[in-house]
Amino acid sequence: MIPYATVEDASIVLGRNLTTLETLWFDYSATKSDYYLYCHNILFLFLIFSFVPLPLVFIELAQSTSDWFNRYKIQPKAKNSFSDMFKCYKDVMKMFLLVVGPLQLVSYPSIQMIEIRSGLPLPSCVEIVAQLVVYFLVEDYTNYWVHRFFHCKWGYEKFHHIHHEYTAPIGYAAPYAHWAEVLLLGIPTFLGPAIAPGHMITFWLWIALRQIEAIETHSGYDFPWTLTKYIPFYGGAEYHDYHHYVGGQSQSNFASVFTYCDYIYGTDKGYRFQKKLLQQIQKKVKYSLSDMFRCYKQVMKLFLLVVGTLQIVSYPSIQMIGIRSGLPLPSLTEIVAQLVVYFLIEDYTNYWIHRWMHCKWGYEKIHRIHHEYTSPIGYASPYAHWGEILILGVPTFLGPAIAPGHIMTFWLWISLRQIEAIETHSGYDFPWSLTKFIPFYGGAEYHDYHHYVGGQSQSNFASVFTYCDYIYGTDKKFWVFERTPTMAWNVFKFCTALRALGSIMILIVIGIIGFTYYAVVVVNYGPALLIGGVDSLLALLVLALFHFLLIMLLWSYFSVVVTNPGGVPTGWRPELDIEKSDGNQALIGEANSSLSVGDSSSHGVRYCRKCNQYKPPRSHHCSVCGRCILKMDHHCVWVVNCVGAMNYKSFLLFLFYTFLETTVVAISLLPVFLVFFSDGDGDITVSPGSLAASFVAFVLNIAFALSVLGFLIMHIMLVARNTTTIEAYEKHTVNWPYNVGRKTNFEQVFGSDKVYWFVPLYTEADKRKLPALGGLDFTSRSESETEPLQSL
Repeated sequence: MIPYATVEDASIVLGRNLTTLETLWFDYSATKSDYYLYCHNILFLFLIFSFVPLPLVFIELAQSTSDWFNRYKIQPKAKNSFSDMFKCYKDVMKMFLLVVGPLQLVSYPSIQMIEIRSGLPLPSCVEIVAQLVVYFLVEDYTNYWVHRFFHCKWGYEKFHHIHHEYTAPIGYAAPYAHWAEVLLLGIPTFLGPAIAPGHMITFWLWIALRQIEAIETHSGYDFPWTLTKYIPFYGGAEYHDYHHYVGGQSQSNFASVFTYCDYIYGTDKGYRFQKKLLQQIQKKVKYSLSDMFRCYKQVMKLFLLVVGTLQIVSYPSIQMIGIRSGLPLPSLTEIVAQLVVYFLIEDYTNYWIHRWMHCKWGYEKIHRIHHEYTSPIGYASPYAHWGEILILGVPTFLGPAIAPGHIMTFWLWISLRQIEAIETHSGYDFPWSLTKFIPFYGGAEYHDYHHYVGGQSQSNFASVFTYCDYIYGTDKKFWVFERTPTMAWNVFKFCTALRALGSIMILIVIGIIGFTYYAVVVVNYGPALLIGGVDSLLALLVLALFHFLLIMLLWSYFSVVVTNPGGVPTGWRPELDIEKSDGNQALIGEANSSLSVGDSSSHGVRYCRKCNQYKPPRSHHCSVCGRCILKMDHHCVWVVNCVGAMNYKSFLLFLFYTFLETTVVAISLLPVFLVFFSDGDGDITVSPGSLAASFVAFVLNIAFALSVLGFLIMHIMLVARNTTTIEAYEKHTVNWPYNVGRKTNFEQVFGSDKVYWFVPLYTEADKRKLPALGGLDFTSRSESETEPLQSL
C-alpha cells in the first residue's frame, strides 16, 4: 500500500512530479492492500490460460478442414479435435482452481519476506528488463534440473507421465501436469524474484511472460514470424516438441526456455543428431569460391558494357519524365508512397515479361543464361543475357515515369530493388529477415523453387510480391511441391480477377474492424473504465459483449476463408447399376441418355465438361475457382472463397455475428452520433479527431448492419427451404425434392447438436449421422410429397 495520502504528498517525498504512469498507479493502488495487489496474479493466470492458447485452437480446428497451416505444424499428422482441446482446458482449469489459485493465496508471506514492493517510485524500463533477464535465467537453470529429475524412472512414473500424455503438445497442455509437479515447478518461478526482488508490476509481468512463453513452447507450431526467434539461445516450439515426441524415454531437450544447459551438459545430442541427419538427407548444392568469383566477374562485365552504358544514355528519359533534384526535399510520406507505387508497377510488369521469357523462344534465346544457376546465389541476381537486362530495365523505369519524384527517391528505389533481388537470389531463407513481415512478399524460398524447376518452370514468376502468381494460378505447382493444397484456378478466365478483389476485401474487413475497435475501445469505452461507478459498469458490459461478438465474428469469418468449401472427390461416379447389368445394353443406353450438363434441377447424370468429370447433385462449376463445388451457394469475394457445403454454416454465422456486432457498435456509439450534430454541450469529452472517428465508425456500422440484415434474412429463407442462392436464381418450376421440412433443412446446415449451432464446427456424430453436411448425399422426399420451390 502506498503510504501517501495524495499525489502532492508523494511528489514532495520524491522531490519531483509523478510521471503519468506513476499517477495512474497511485490512483489505482493507493487504497488497495499489497495482498490484494498480489492476488491480481490469479486473474492474470486465469486470463492467460484461457485466452492466450485460443488462437492456436482456431488454427488447429482450421487445419482439420484446410491444410494451409500444415506448413507450420511441427507434427502435421497429429490432429486434435475441439473436444480433445476442451477436455485439456477443463483439466487445466481444475488444476488452476485446486492448486495454482490456492498456491497464490497462501504464498503471500513469501512475497512479504523477500520484500517485493508496491509503492512509488515505479521501476525504470532498464530495471524491469534487467530483472526479467535474471528471472528467466535463474528459472531456466533451476527448471532444467527439476525437469531432469522428473525424467528419472520414479519421477516419470509417479508424476511427469501426465504431462507427456500429449506427445504432440498443444497450447493448453503447457500447465497440464500432476499437482505435485505444478507445486514443485513453482520453486524455480519464485526463485528469481527472491534473489533479485523488484516491484509488484515487474512480478506481474514476469508471471505473465513466463506462462505465455510456456504456451508458445507447447503450441505445436513453428511460425517463422514469432519474435522469440530473435532471442539468443532460445529453444522454442520446435525444440521442445522433440522432447514430447520422444516421450518418457527422452533424455534430451530438458530446457524450459534457453538451450545453453542442454548444450553444456550434453542433453541435446539426440536432437542435434536428428537435425544433422535431416540435413544430410536433403539435397545440397554448394558453390566454391571460384564459382562465385566467376559469377561476379560476369556480372561486372555485364555492368560495364550494358548497365553502366544504359544509365549514361538514359538521362534524357529522366529529364523527360520530370525527376527533380532541387529543394525542397521530399517528405518521408512522399518517399514511402512513391516507393510502394514503384514496387507494385515493376512487379506486375516484370511478371508478364518473366512469363514471356519462359516461352520456348524466349527461354532458348535469352532467359536460359539466368537459369544456369539452378540454386541461385546473391551474385547471380543480375546474371543474365544482355537483351534480358535491357528489357527488364523497362519495368524498373516505368514506376518513376508514372509517378516521378526526387532524384533521392529514384536512388533509393534503384538501390532497394537491387538489394531485394540479391536477397531473393540468396539461396537462404533466414527466419530473421525483415522482408518476412511484408504482406505477399515472395522471398528466397519462393523464388528458389523457380530456379530449382528450371526451364520447364511455369510457376513463381513474381519478382517481389506473390499476388500475380496467386491471381493467375502460376503458384499452384509450388504449393503442391510444398504439400499444401490449393484450389485449381482457371488462368484464362476473366473471373480470376475476383481473386485479387477478394484479397483486397479481406484487408478492408480487417481495416473496418480495426477502425471500429479504435472508436469503441480506445476512444470511448476503454477510458470510461477508469471513471468508476455506473459509467465503468456500463463500459465493462459493452466491452465484454463487443469482444465476445468480435471473437465469434472473426472465428466464423476465417473459418469461411480457410475452409475448403467442398470439391468433387477424385474419381467420383454416380451410383448407377450399369456394372450390375451384365452387359444389358438397355440399362446402359438409359444411363447414357440421362447424361446431362444442365443445372442442379436435372435428375439425370450430370457431367462437367470443364472439369471432365461427373457432377454430384446440387454441385456447380465455379469459374473463379476453376472446379466444381459441392452444394455451391455463390463465390464470395469478401472471403476469397466459394461458399459451399463445407463452409456454408460458417458463412451464415459470419453474417449473424456481423449483424449483432455492428448493431451493438451502432447502439454504443449513438451518443457520439447525437453529440456530433449537437452544439457541443454533450457529455462526451473527446478530441475533435476522436469524435469524428467515432462518428465515421457509427455510420459504417449502421450501414453494414442494415445491409447484412437483408442478406441474412434472404439466407434464412434459403435454409428454411433447403436451397441455395444459385438454385433460387435458376427459378426451378419442378417440385423441389430436397425440401424435407424446416427442422431437417436446418439440421442439414447447422447439425443436430444444439451446443454447436452457434460455432463454426460440427460434432463427429453429426458428420456420421448427417451425410448432407458433406455435400454428396442429400435426403429427398418422394415426388408426391415435394413442393414447388418459390423464387426469392
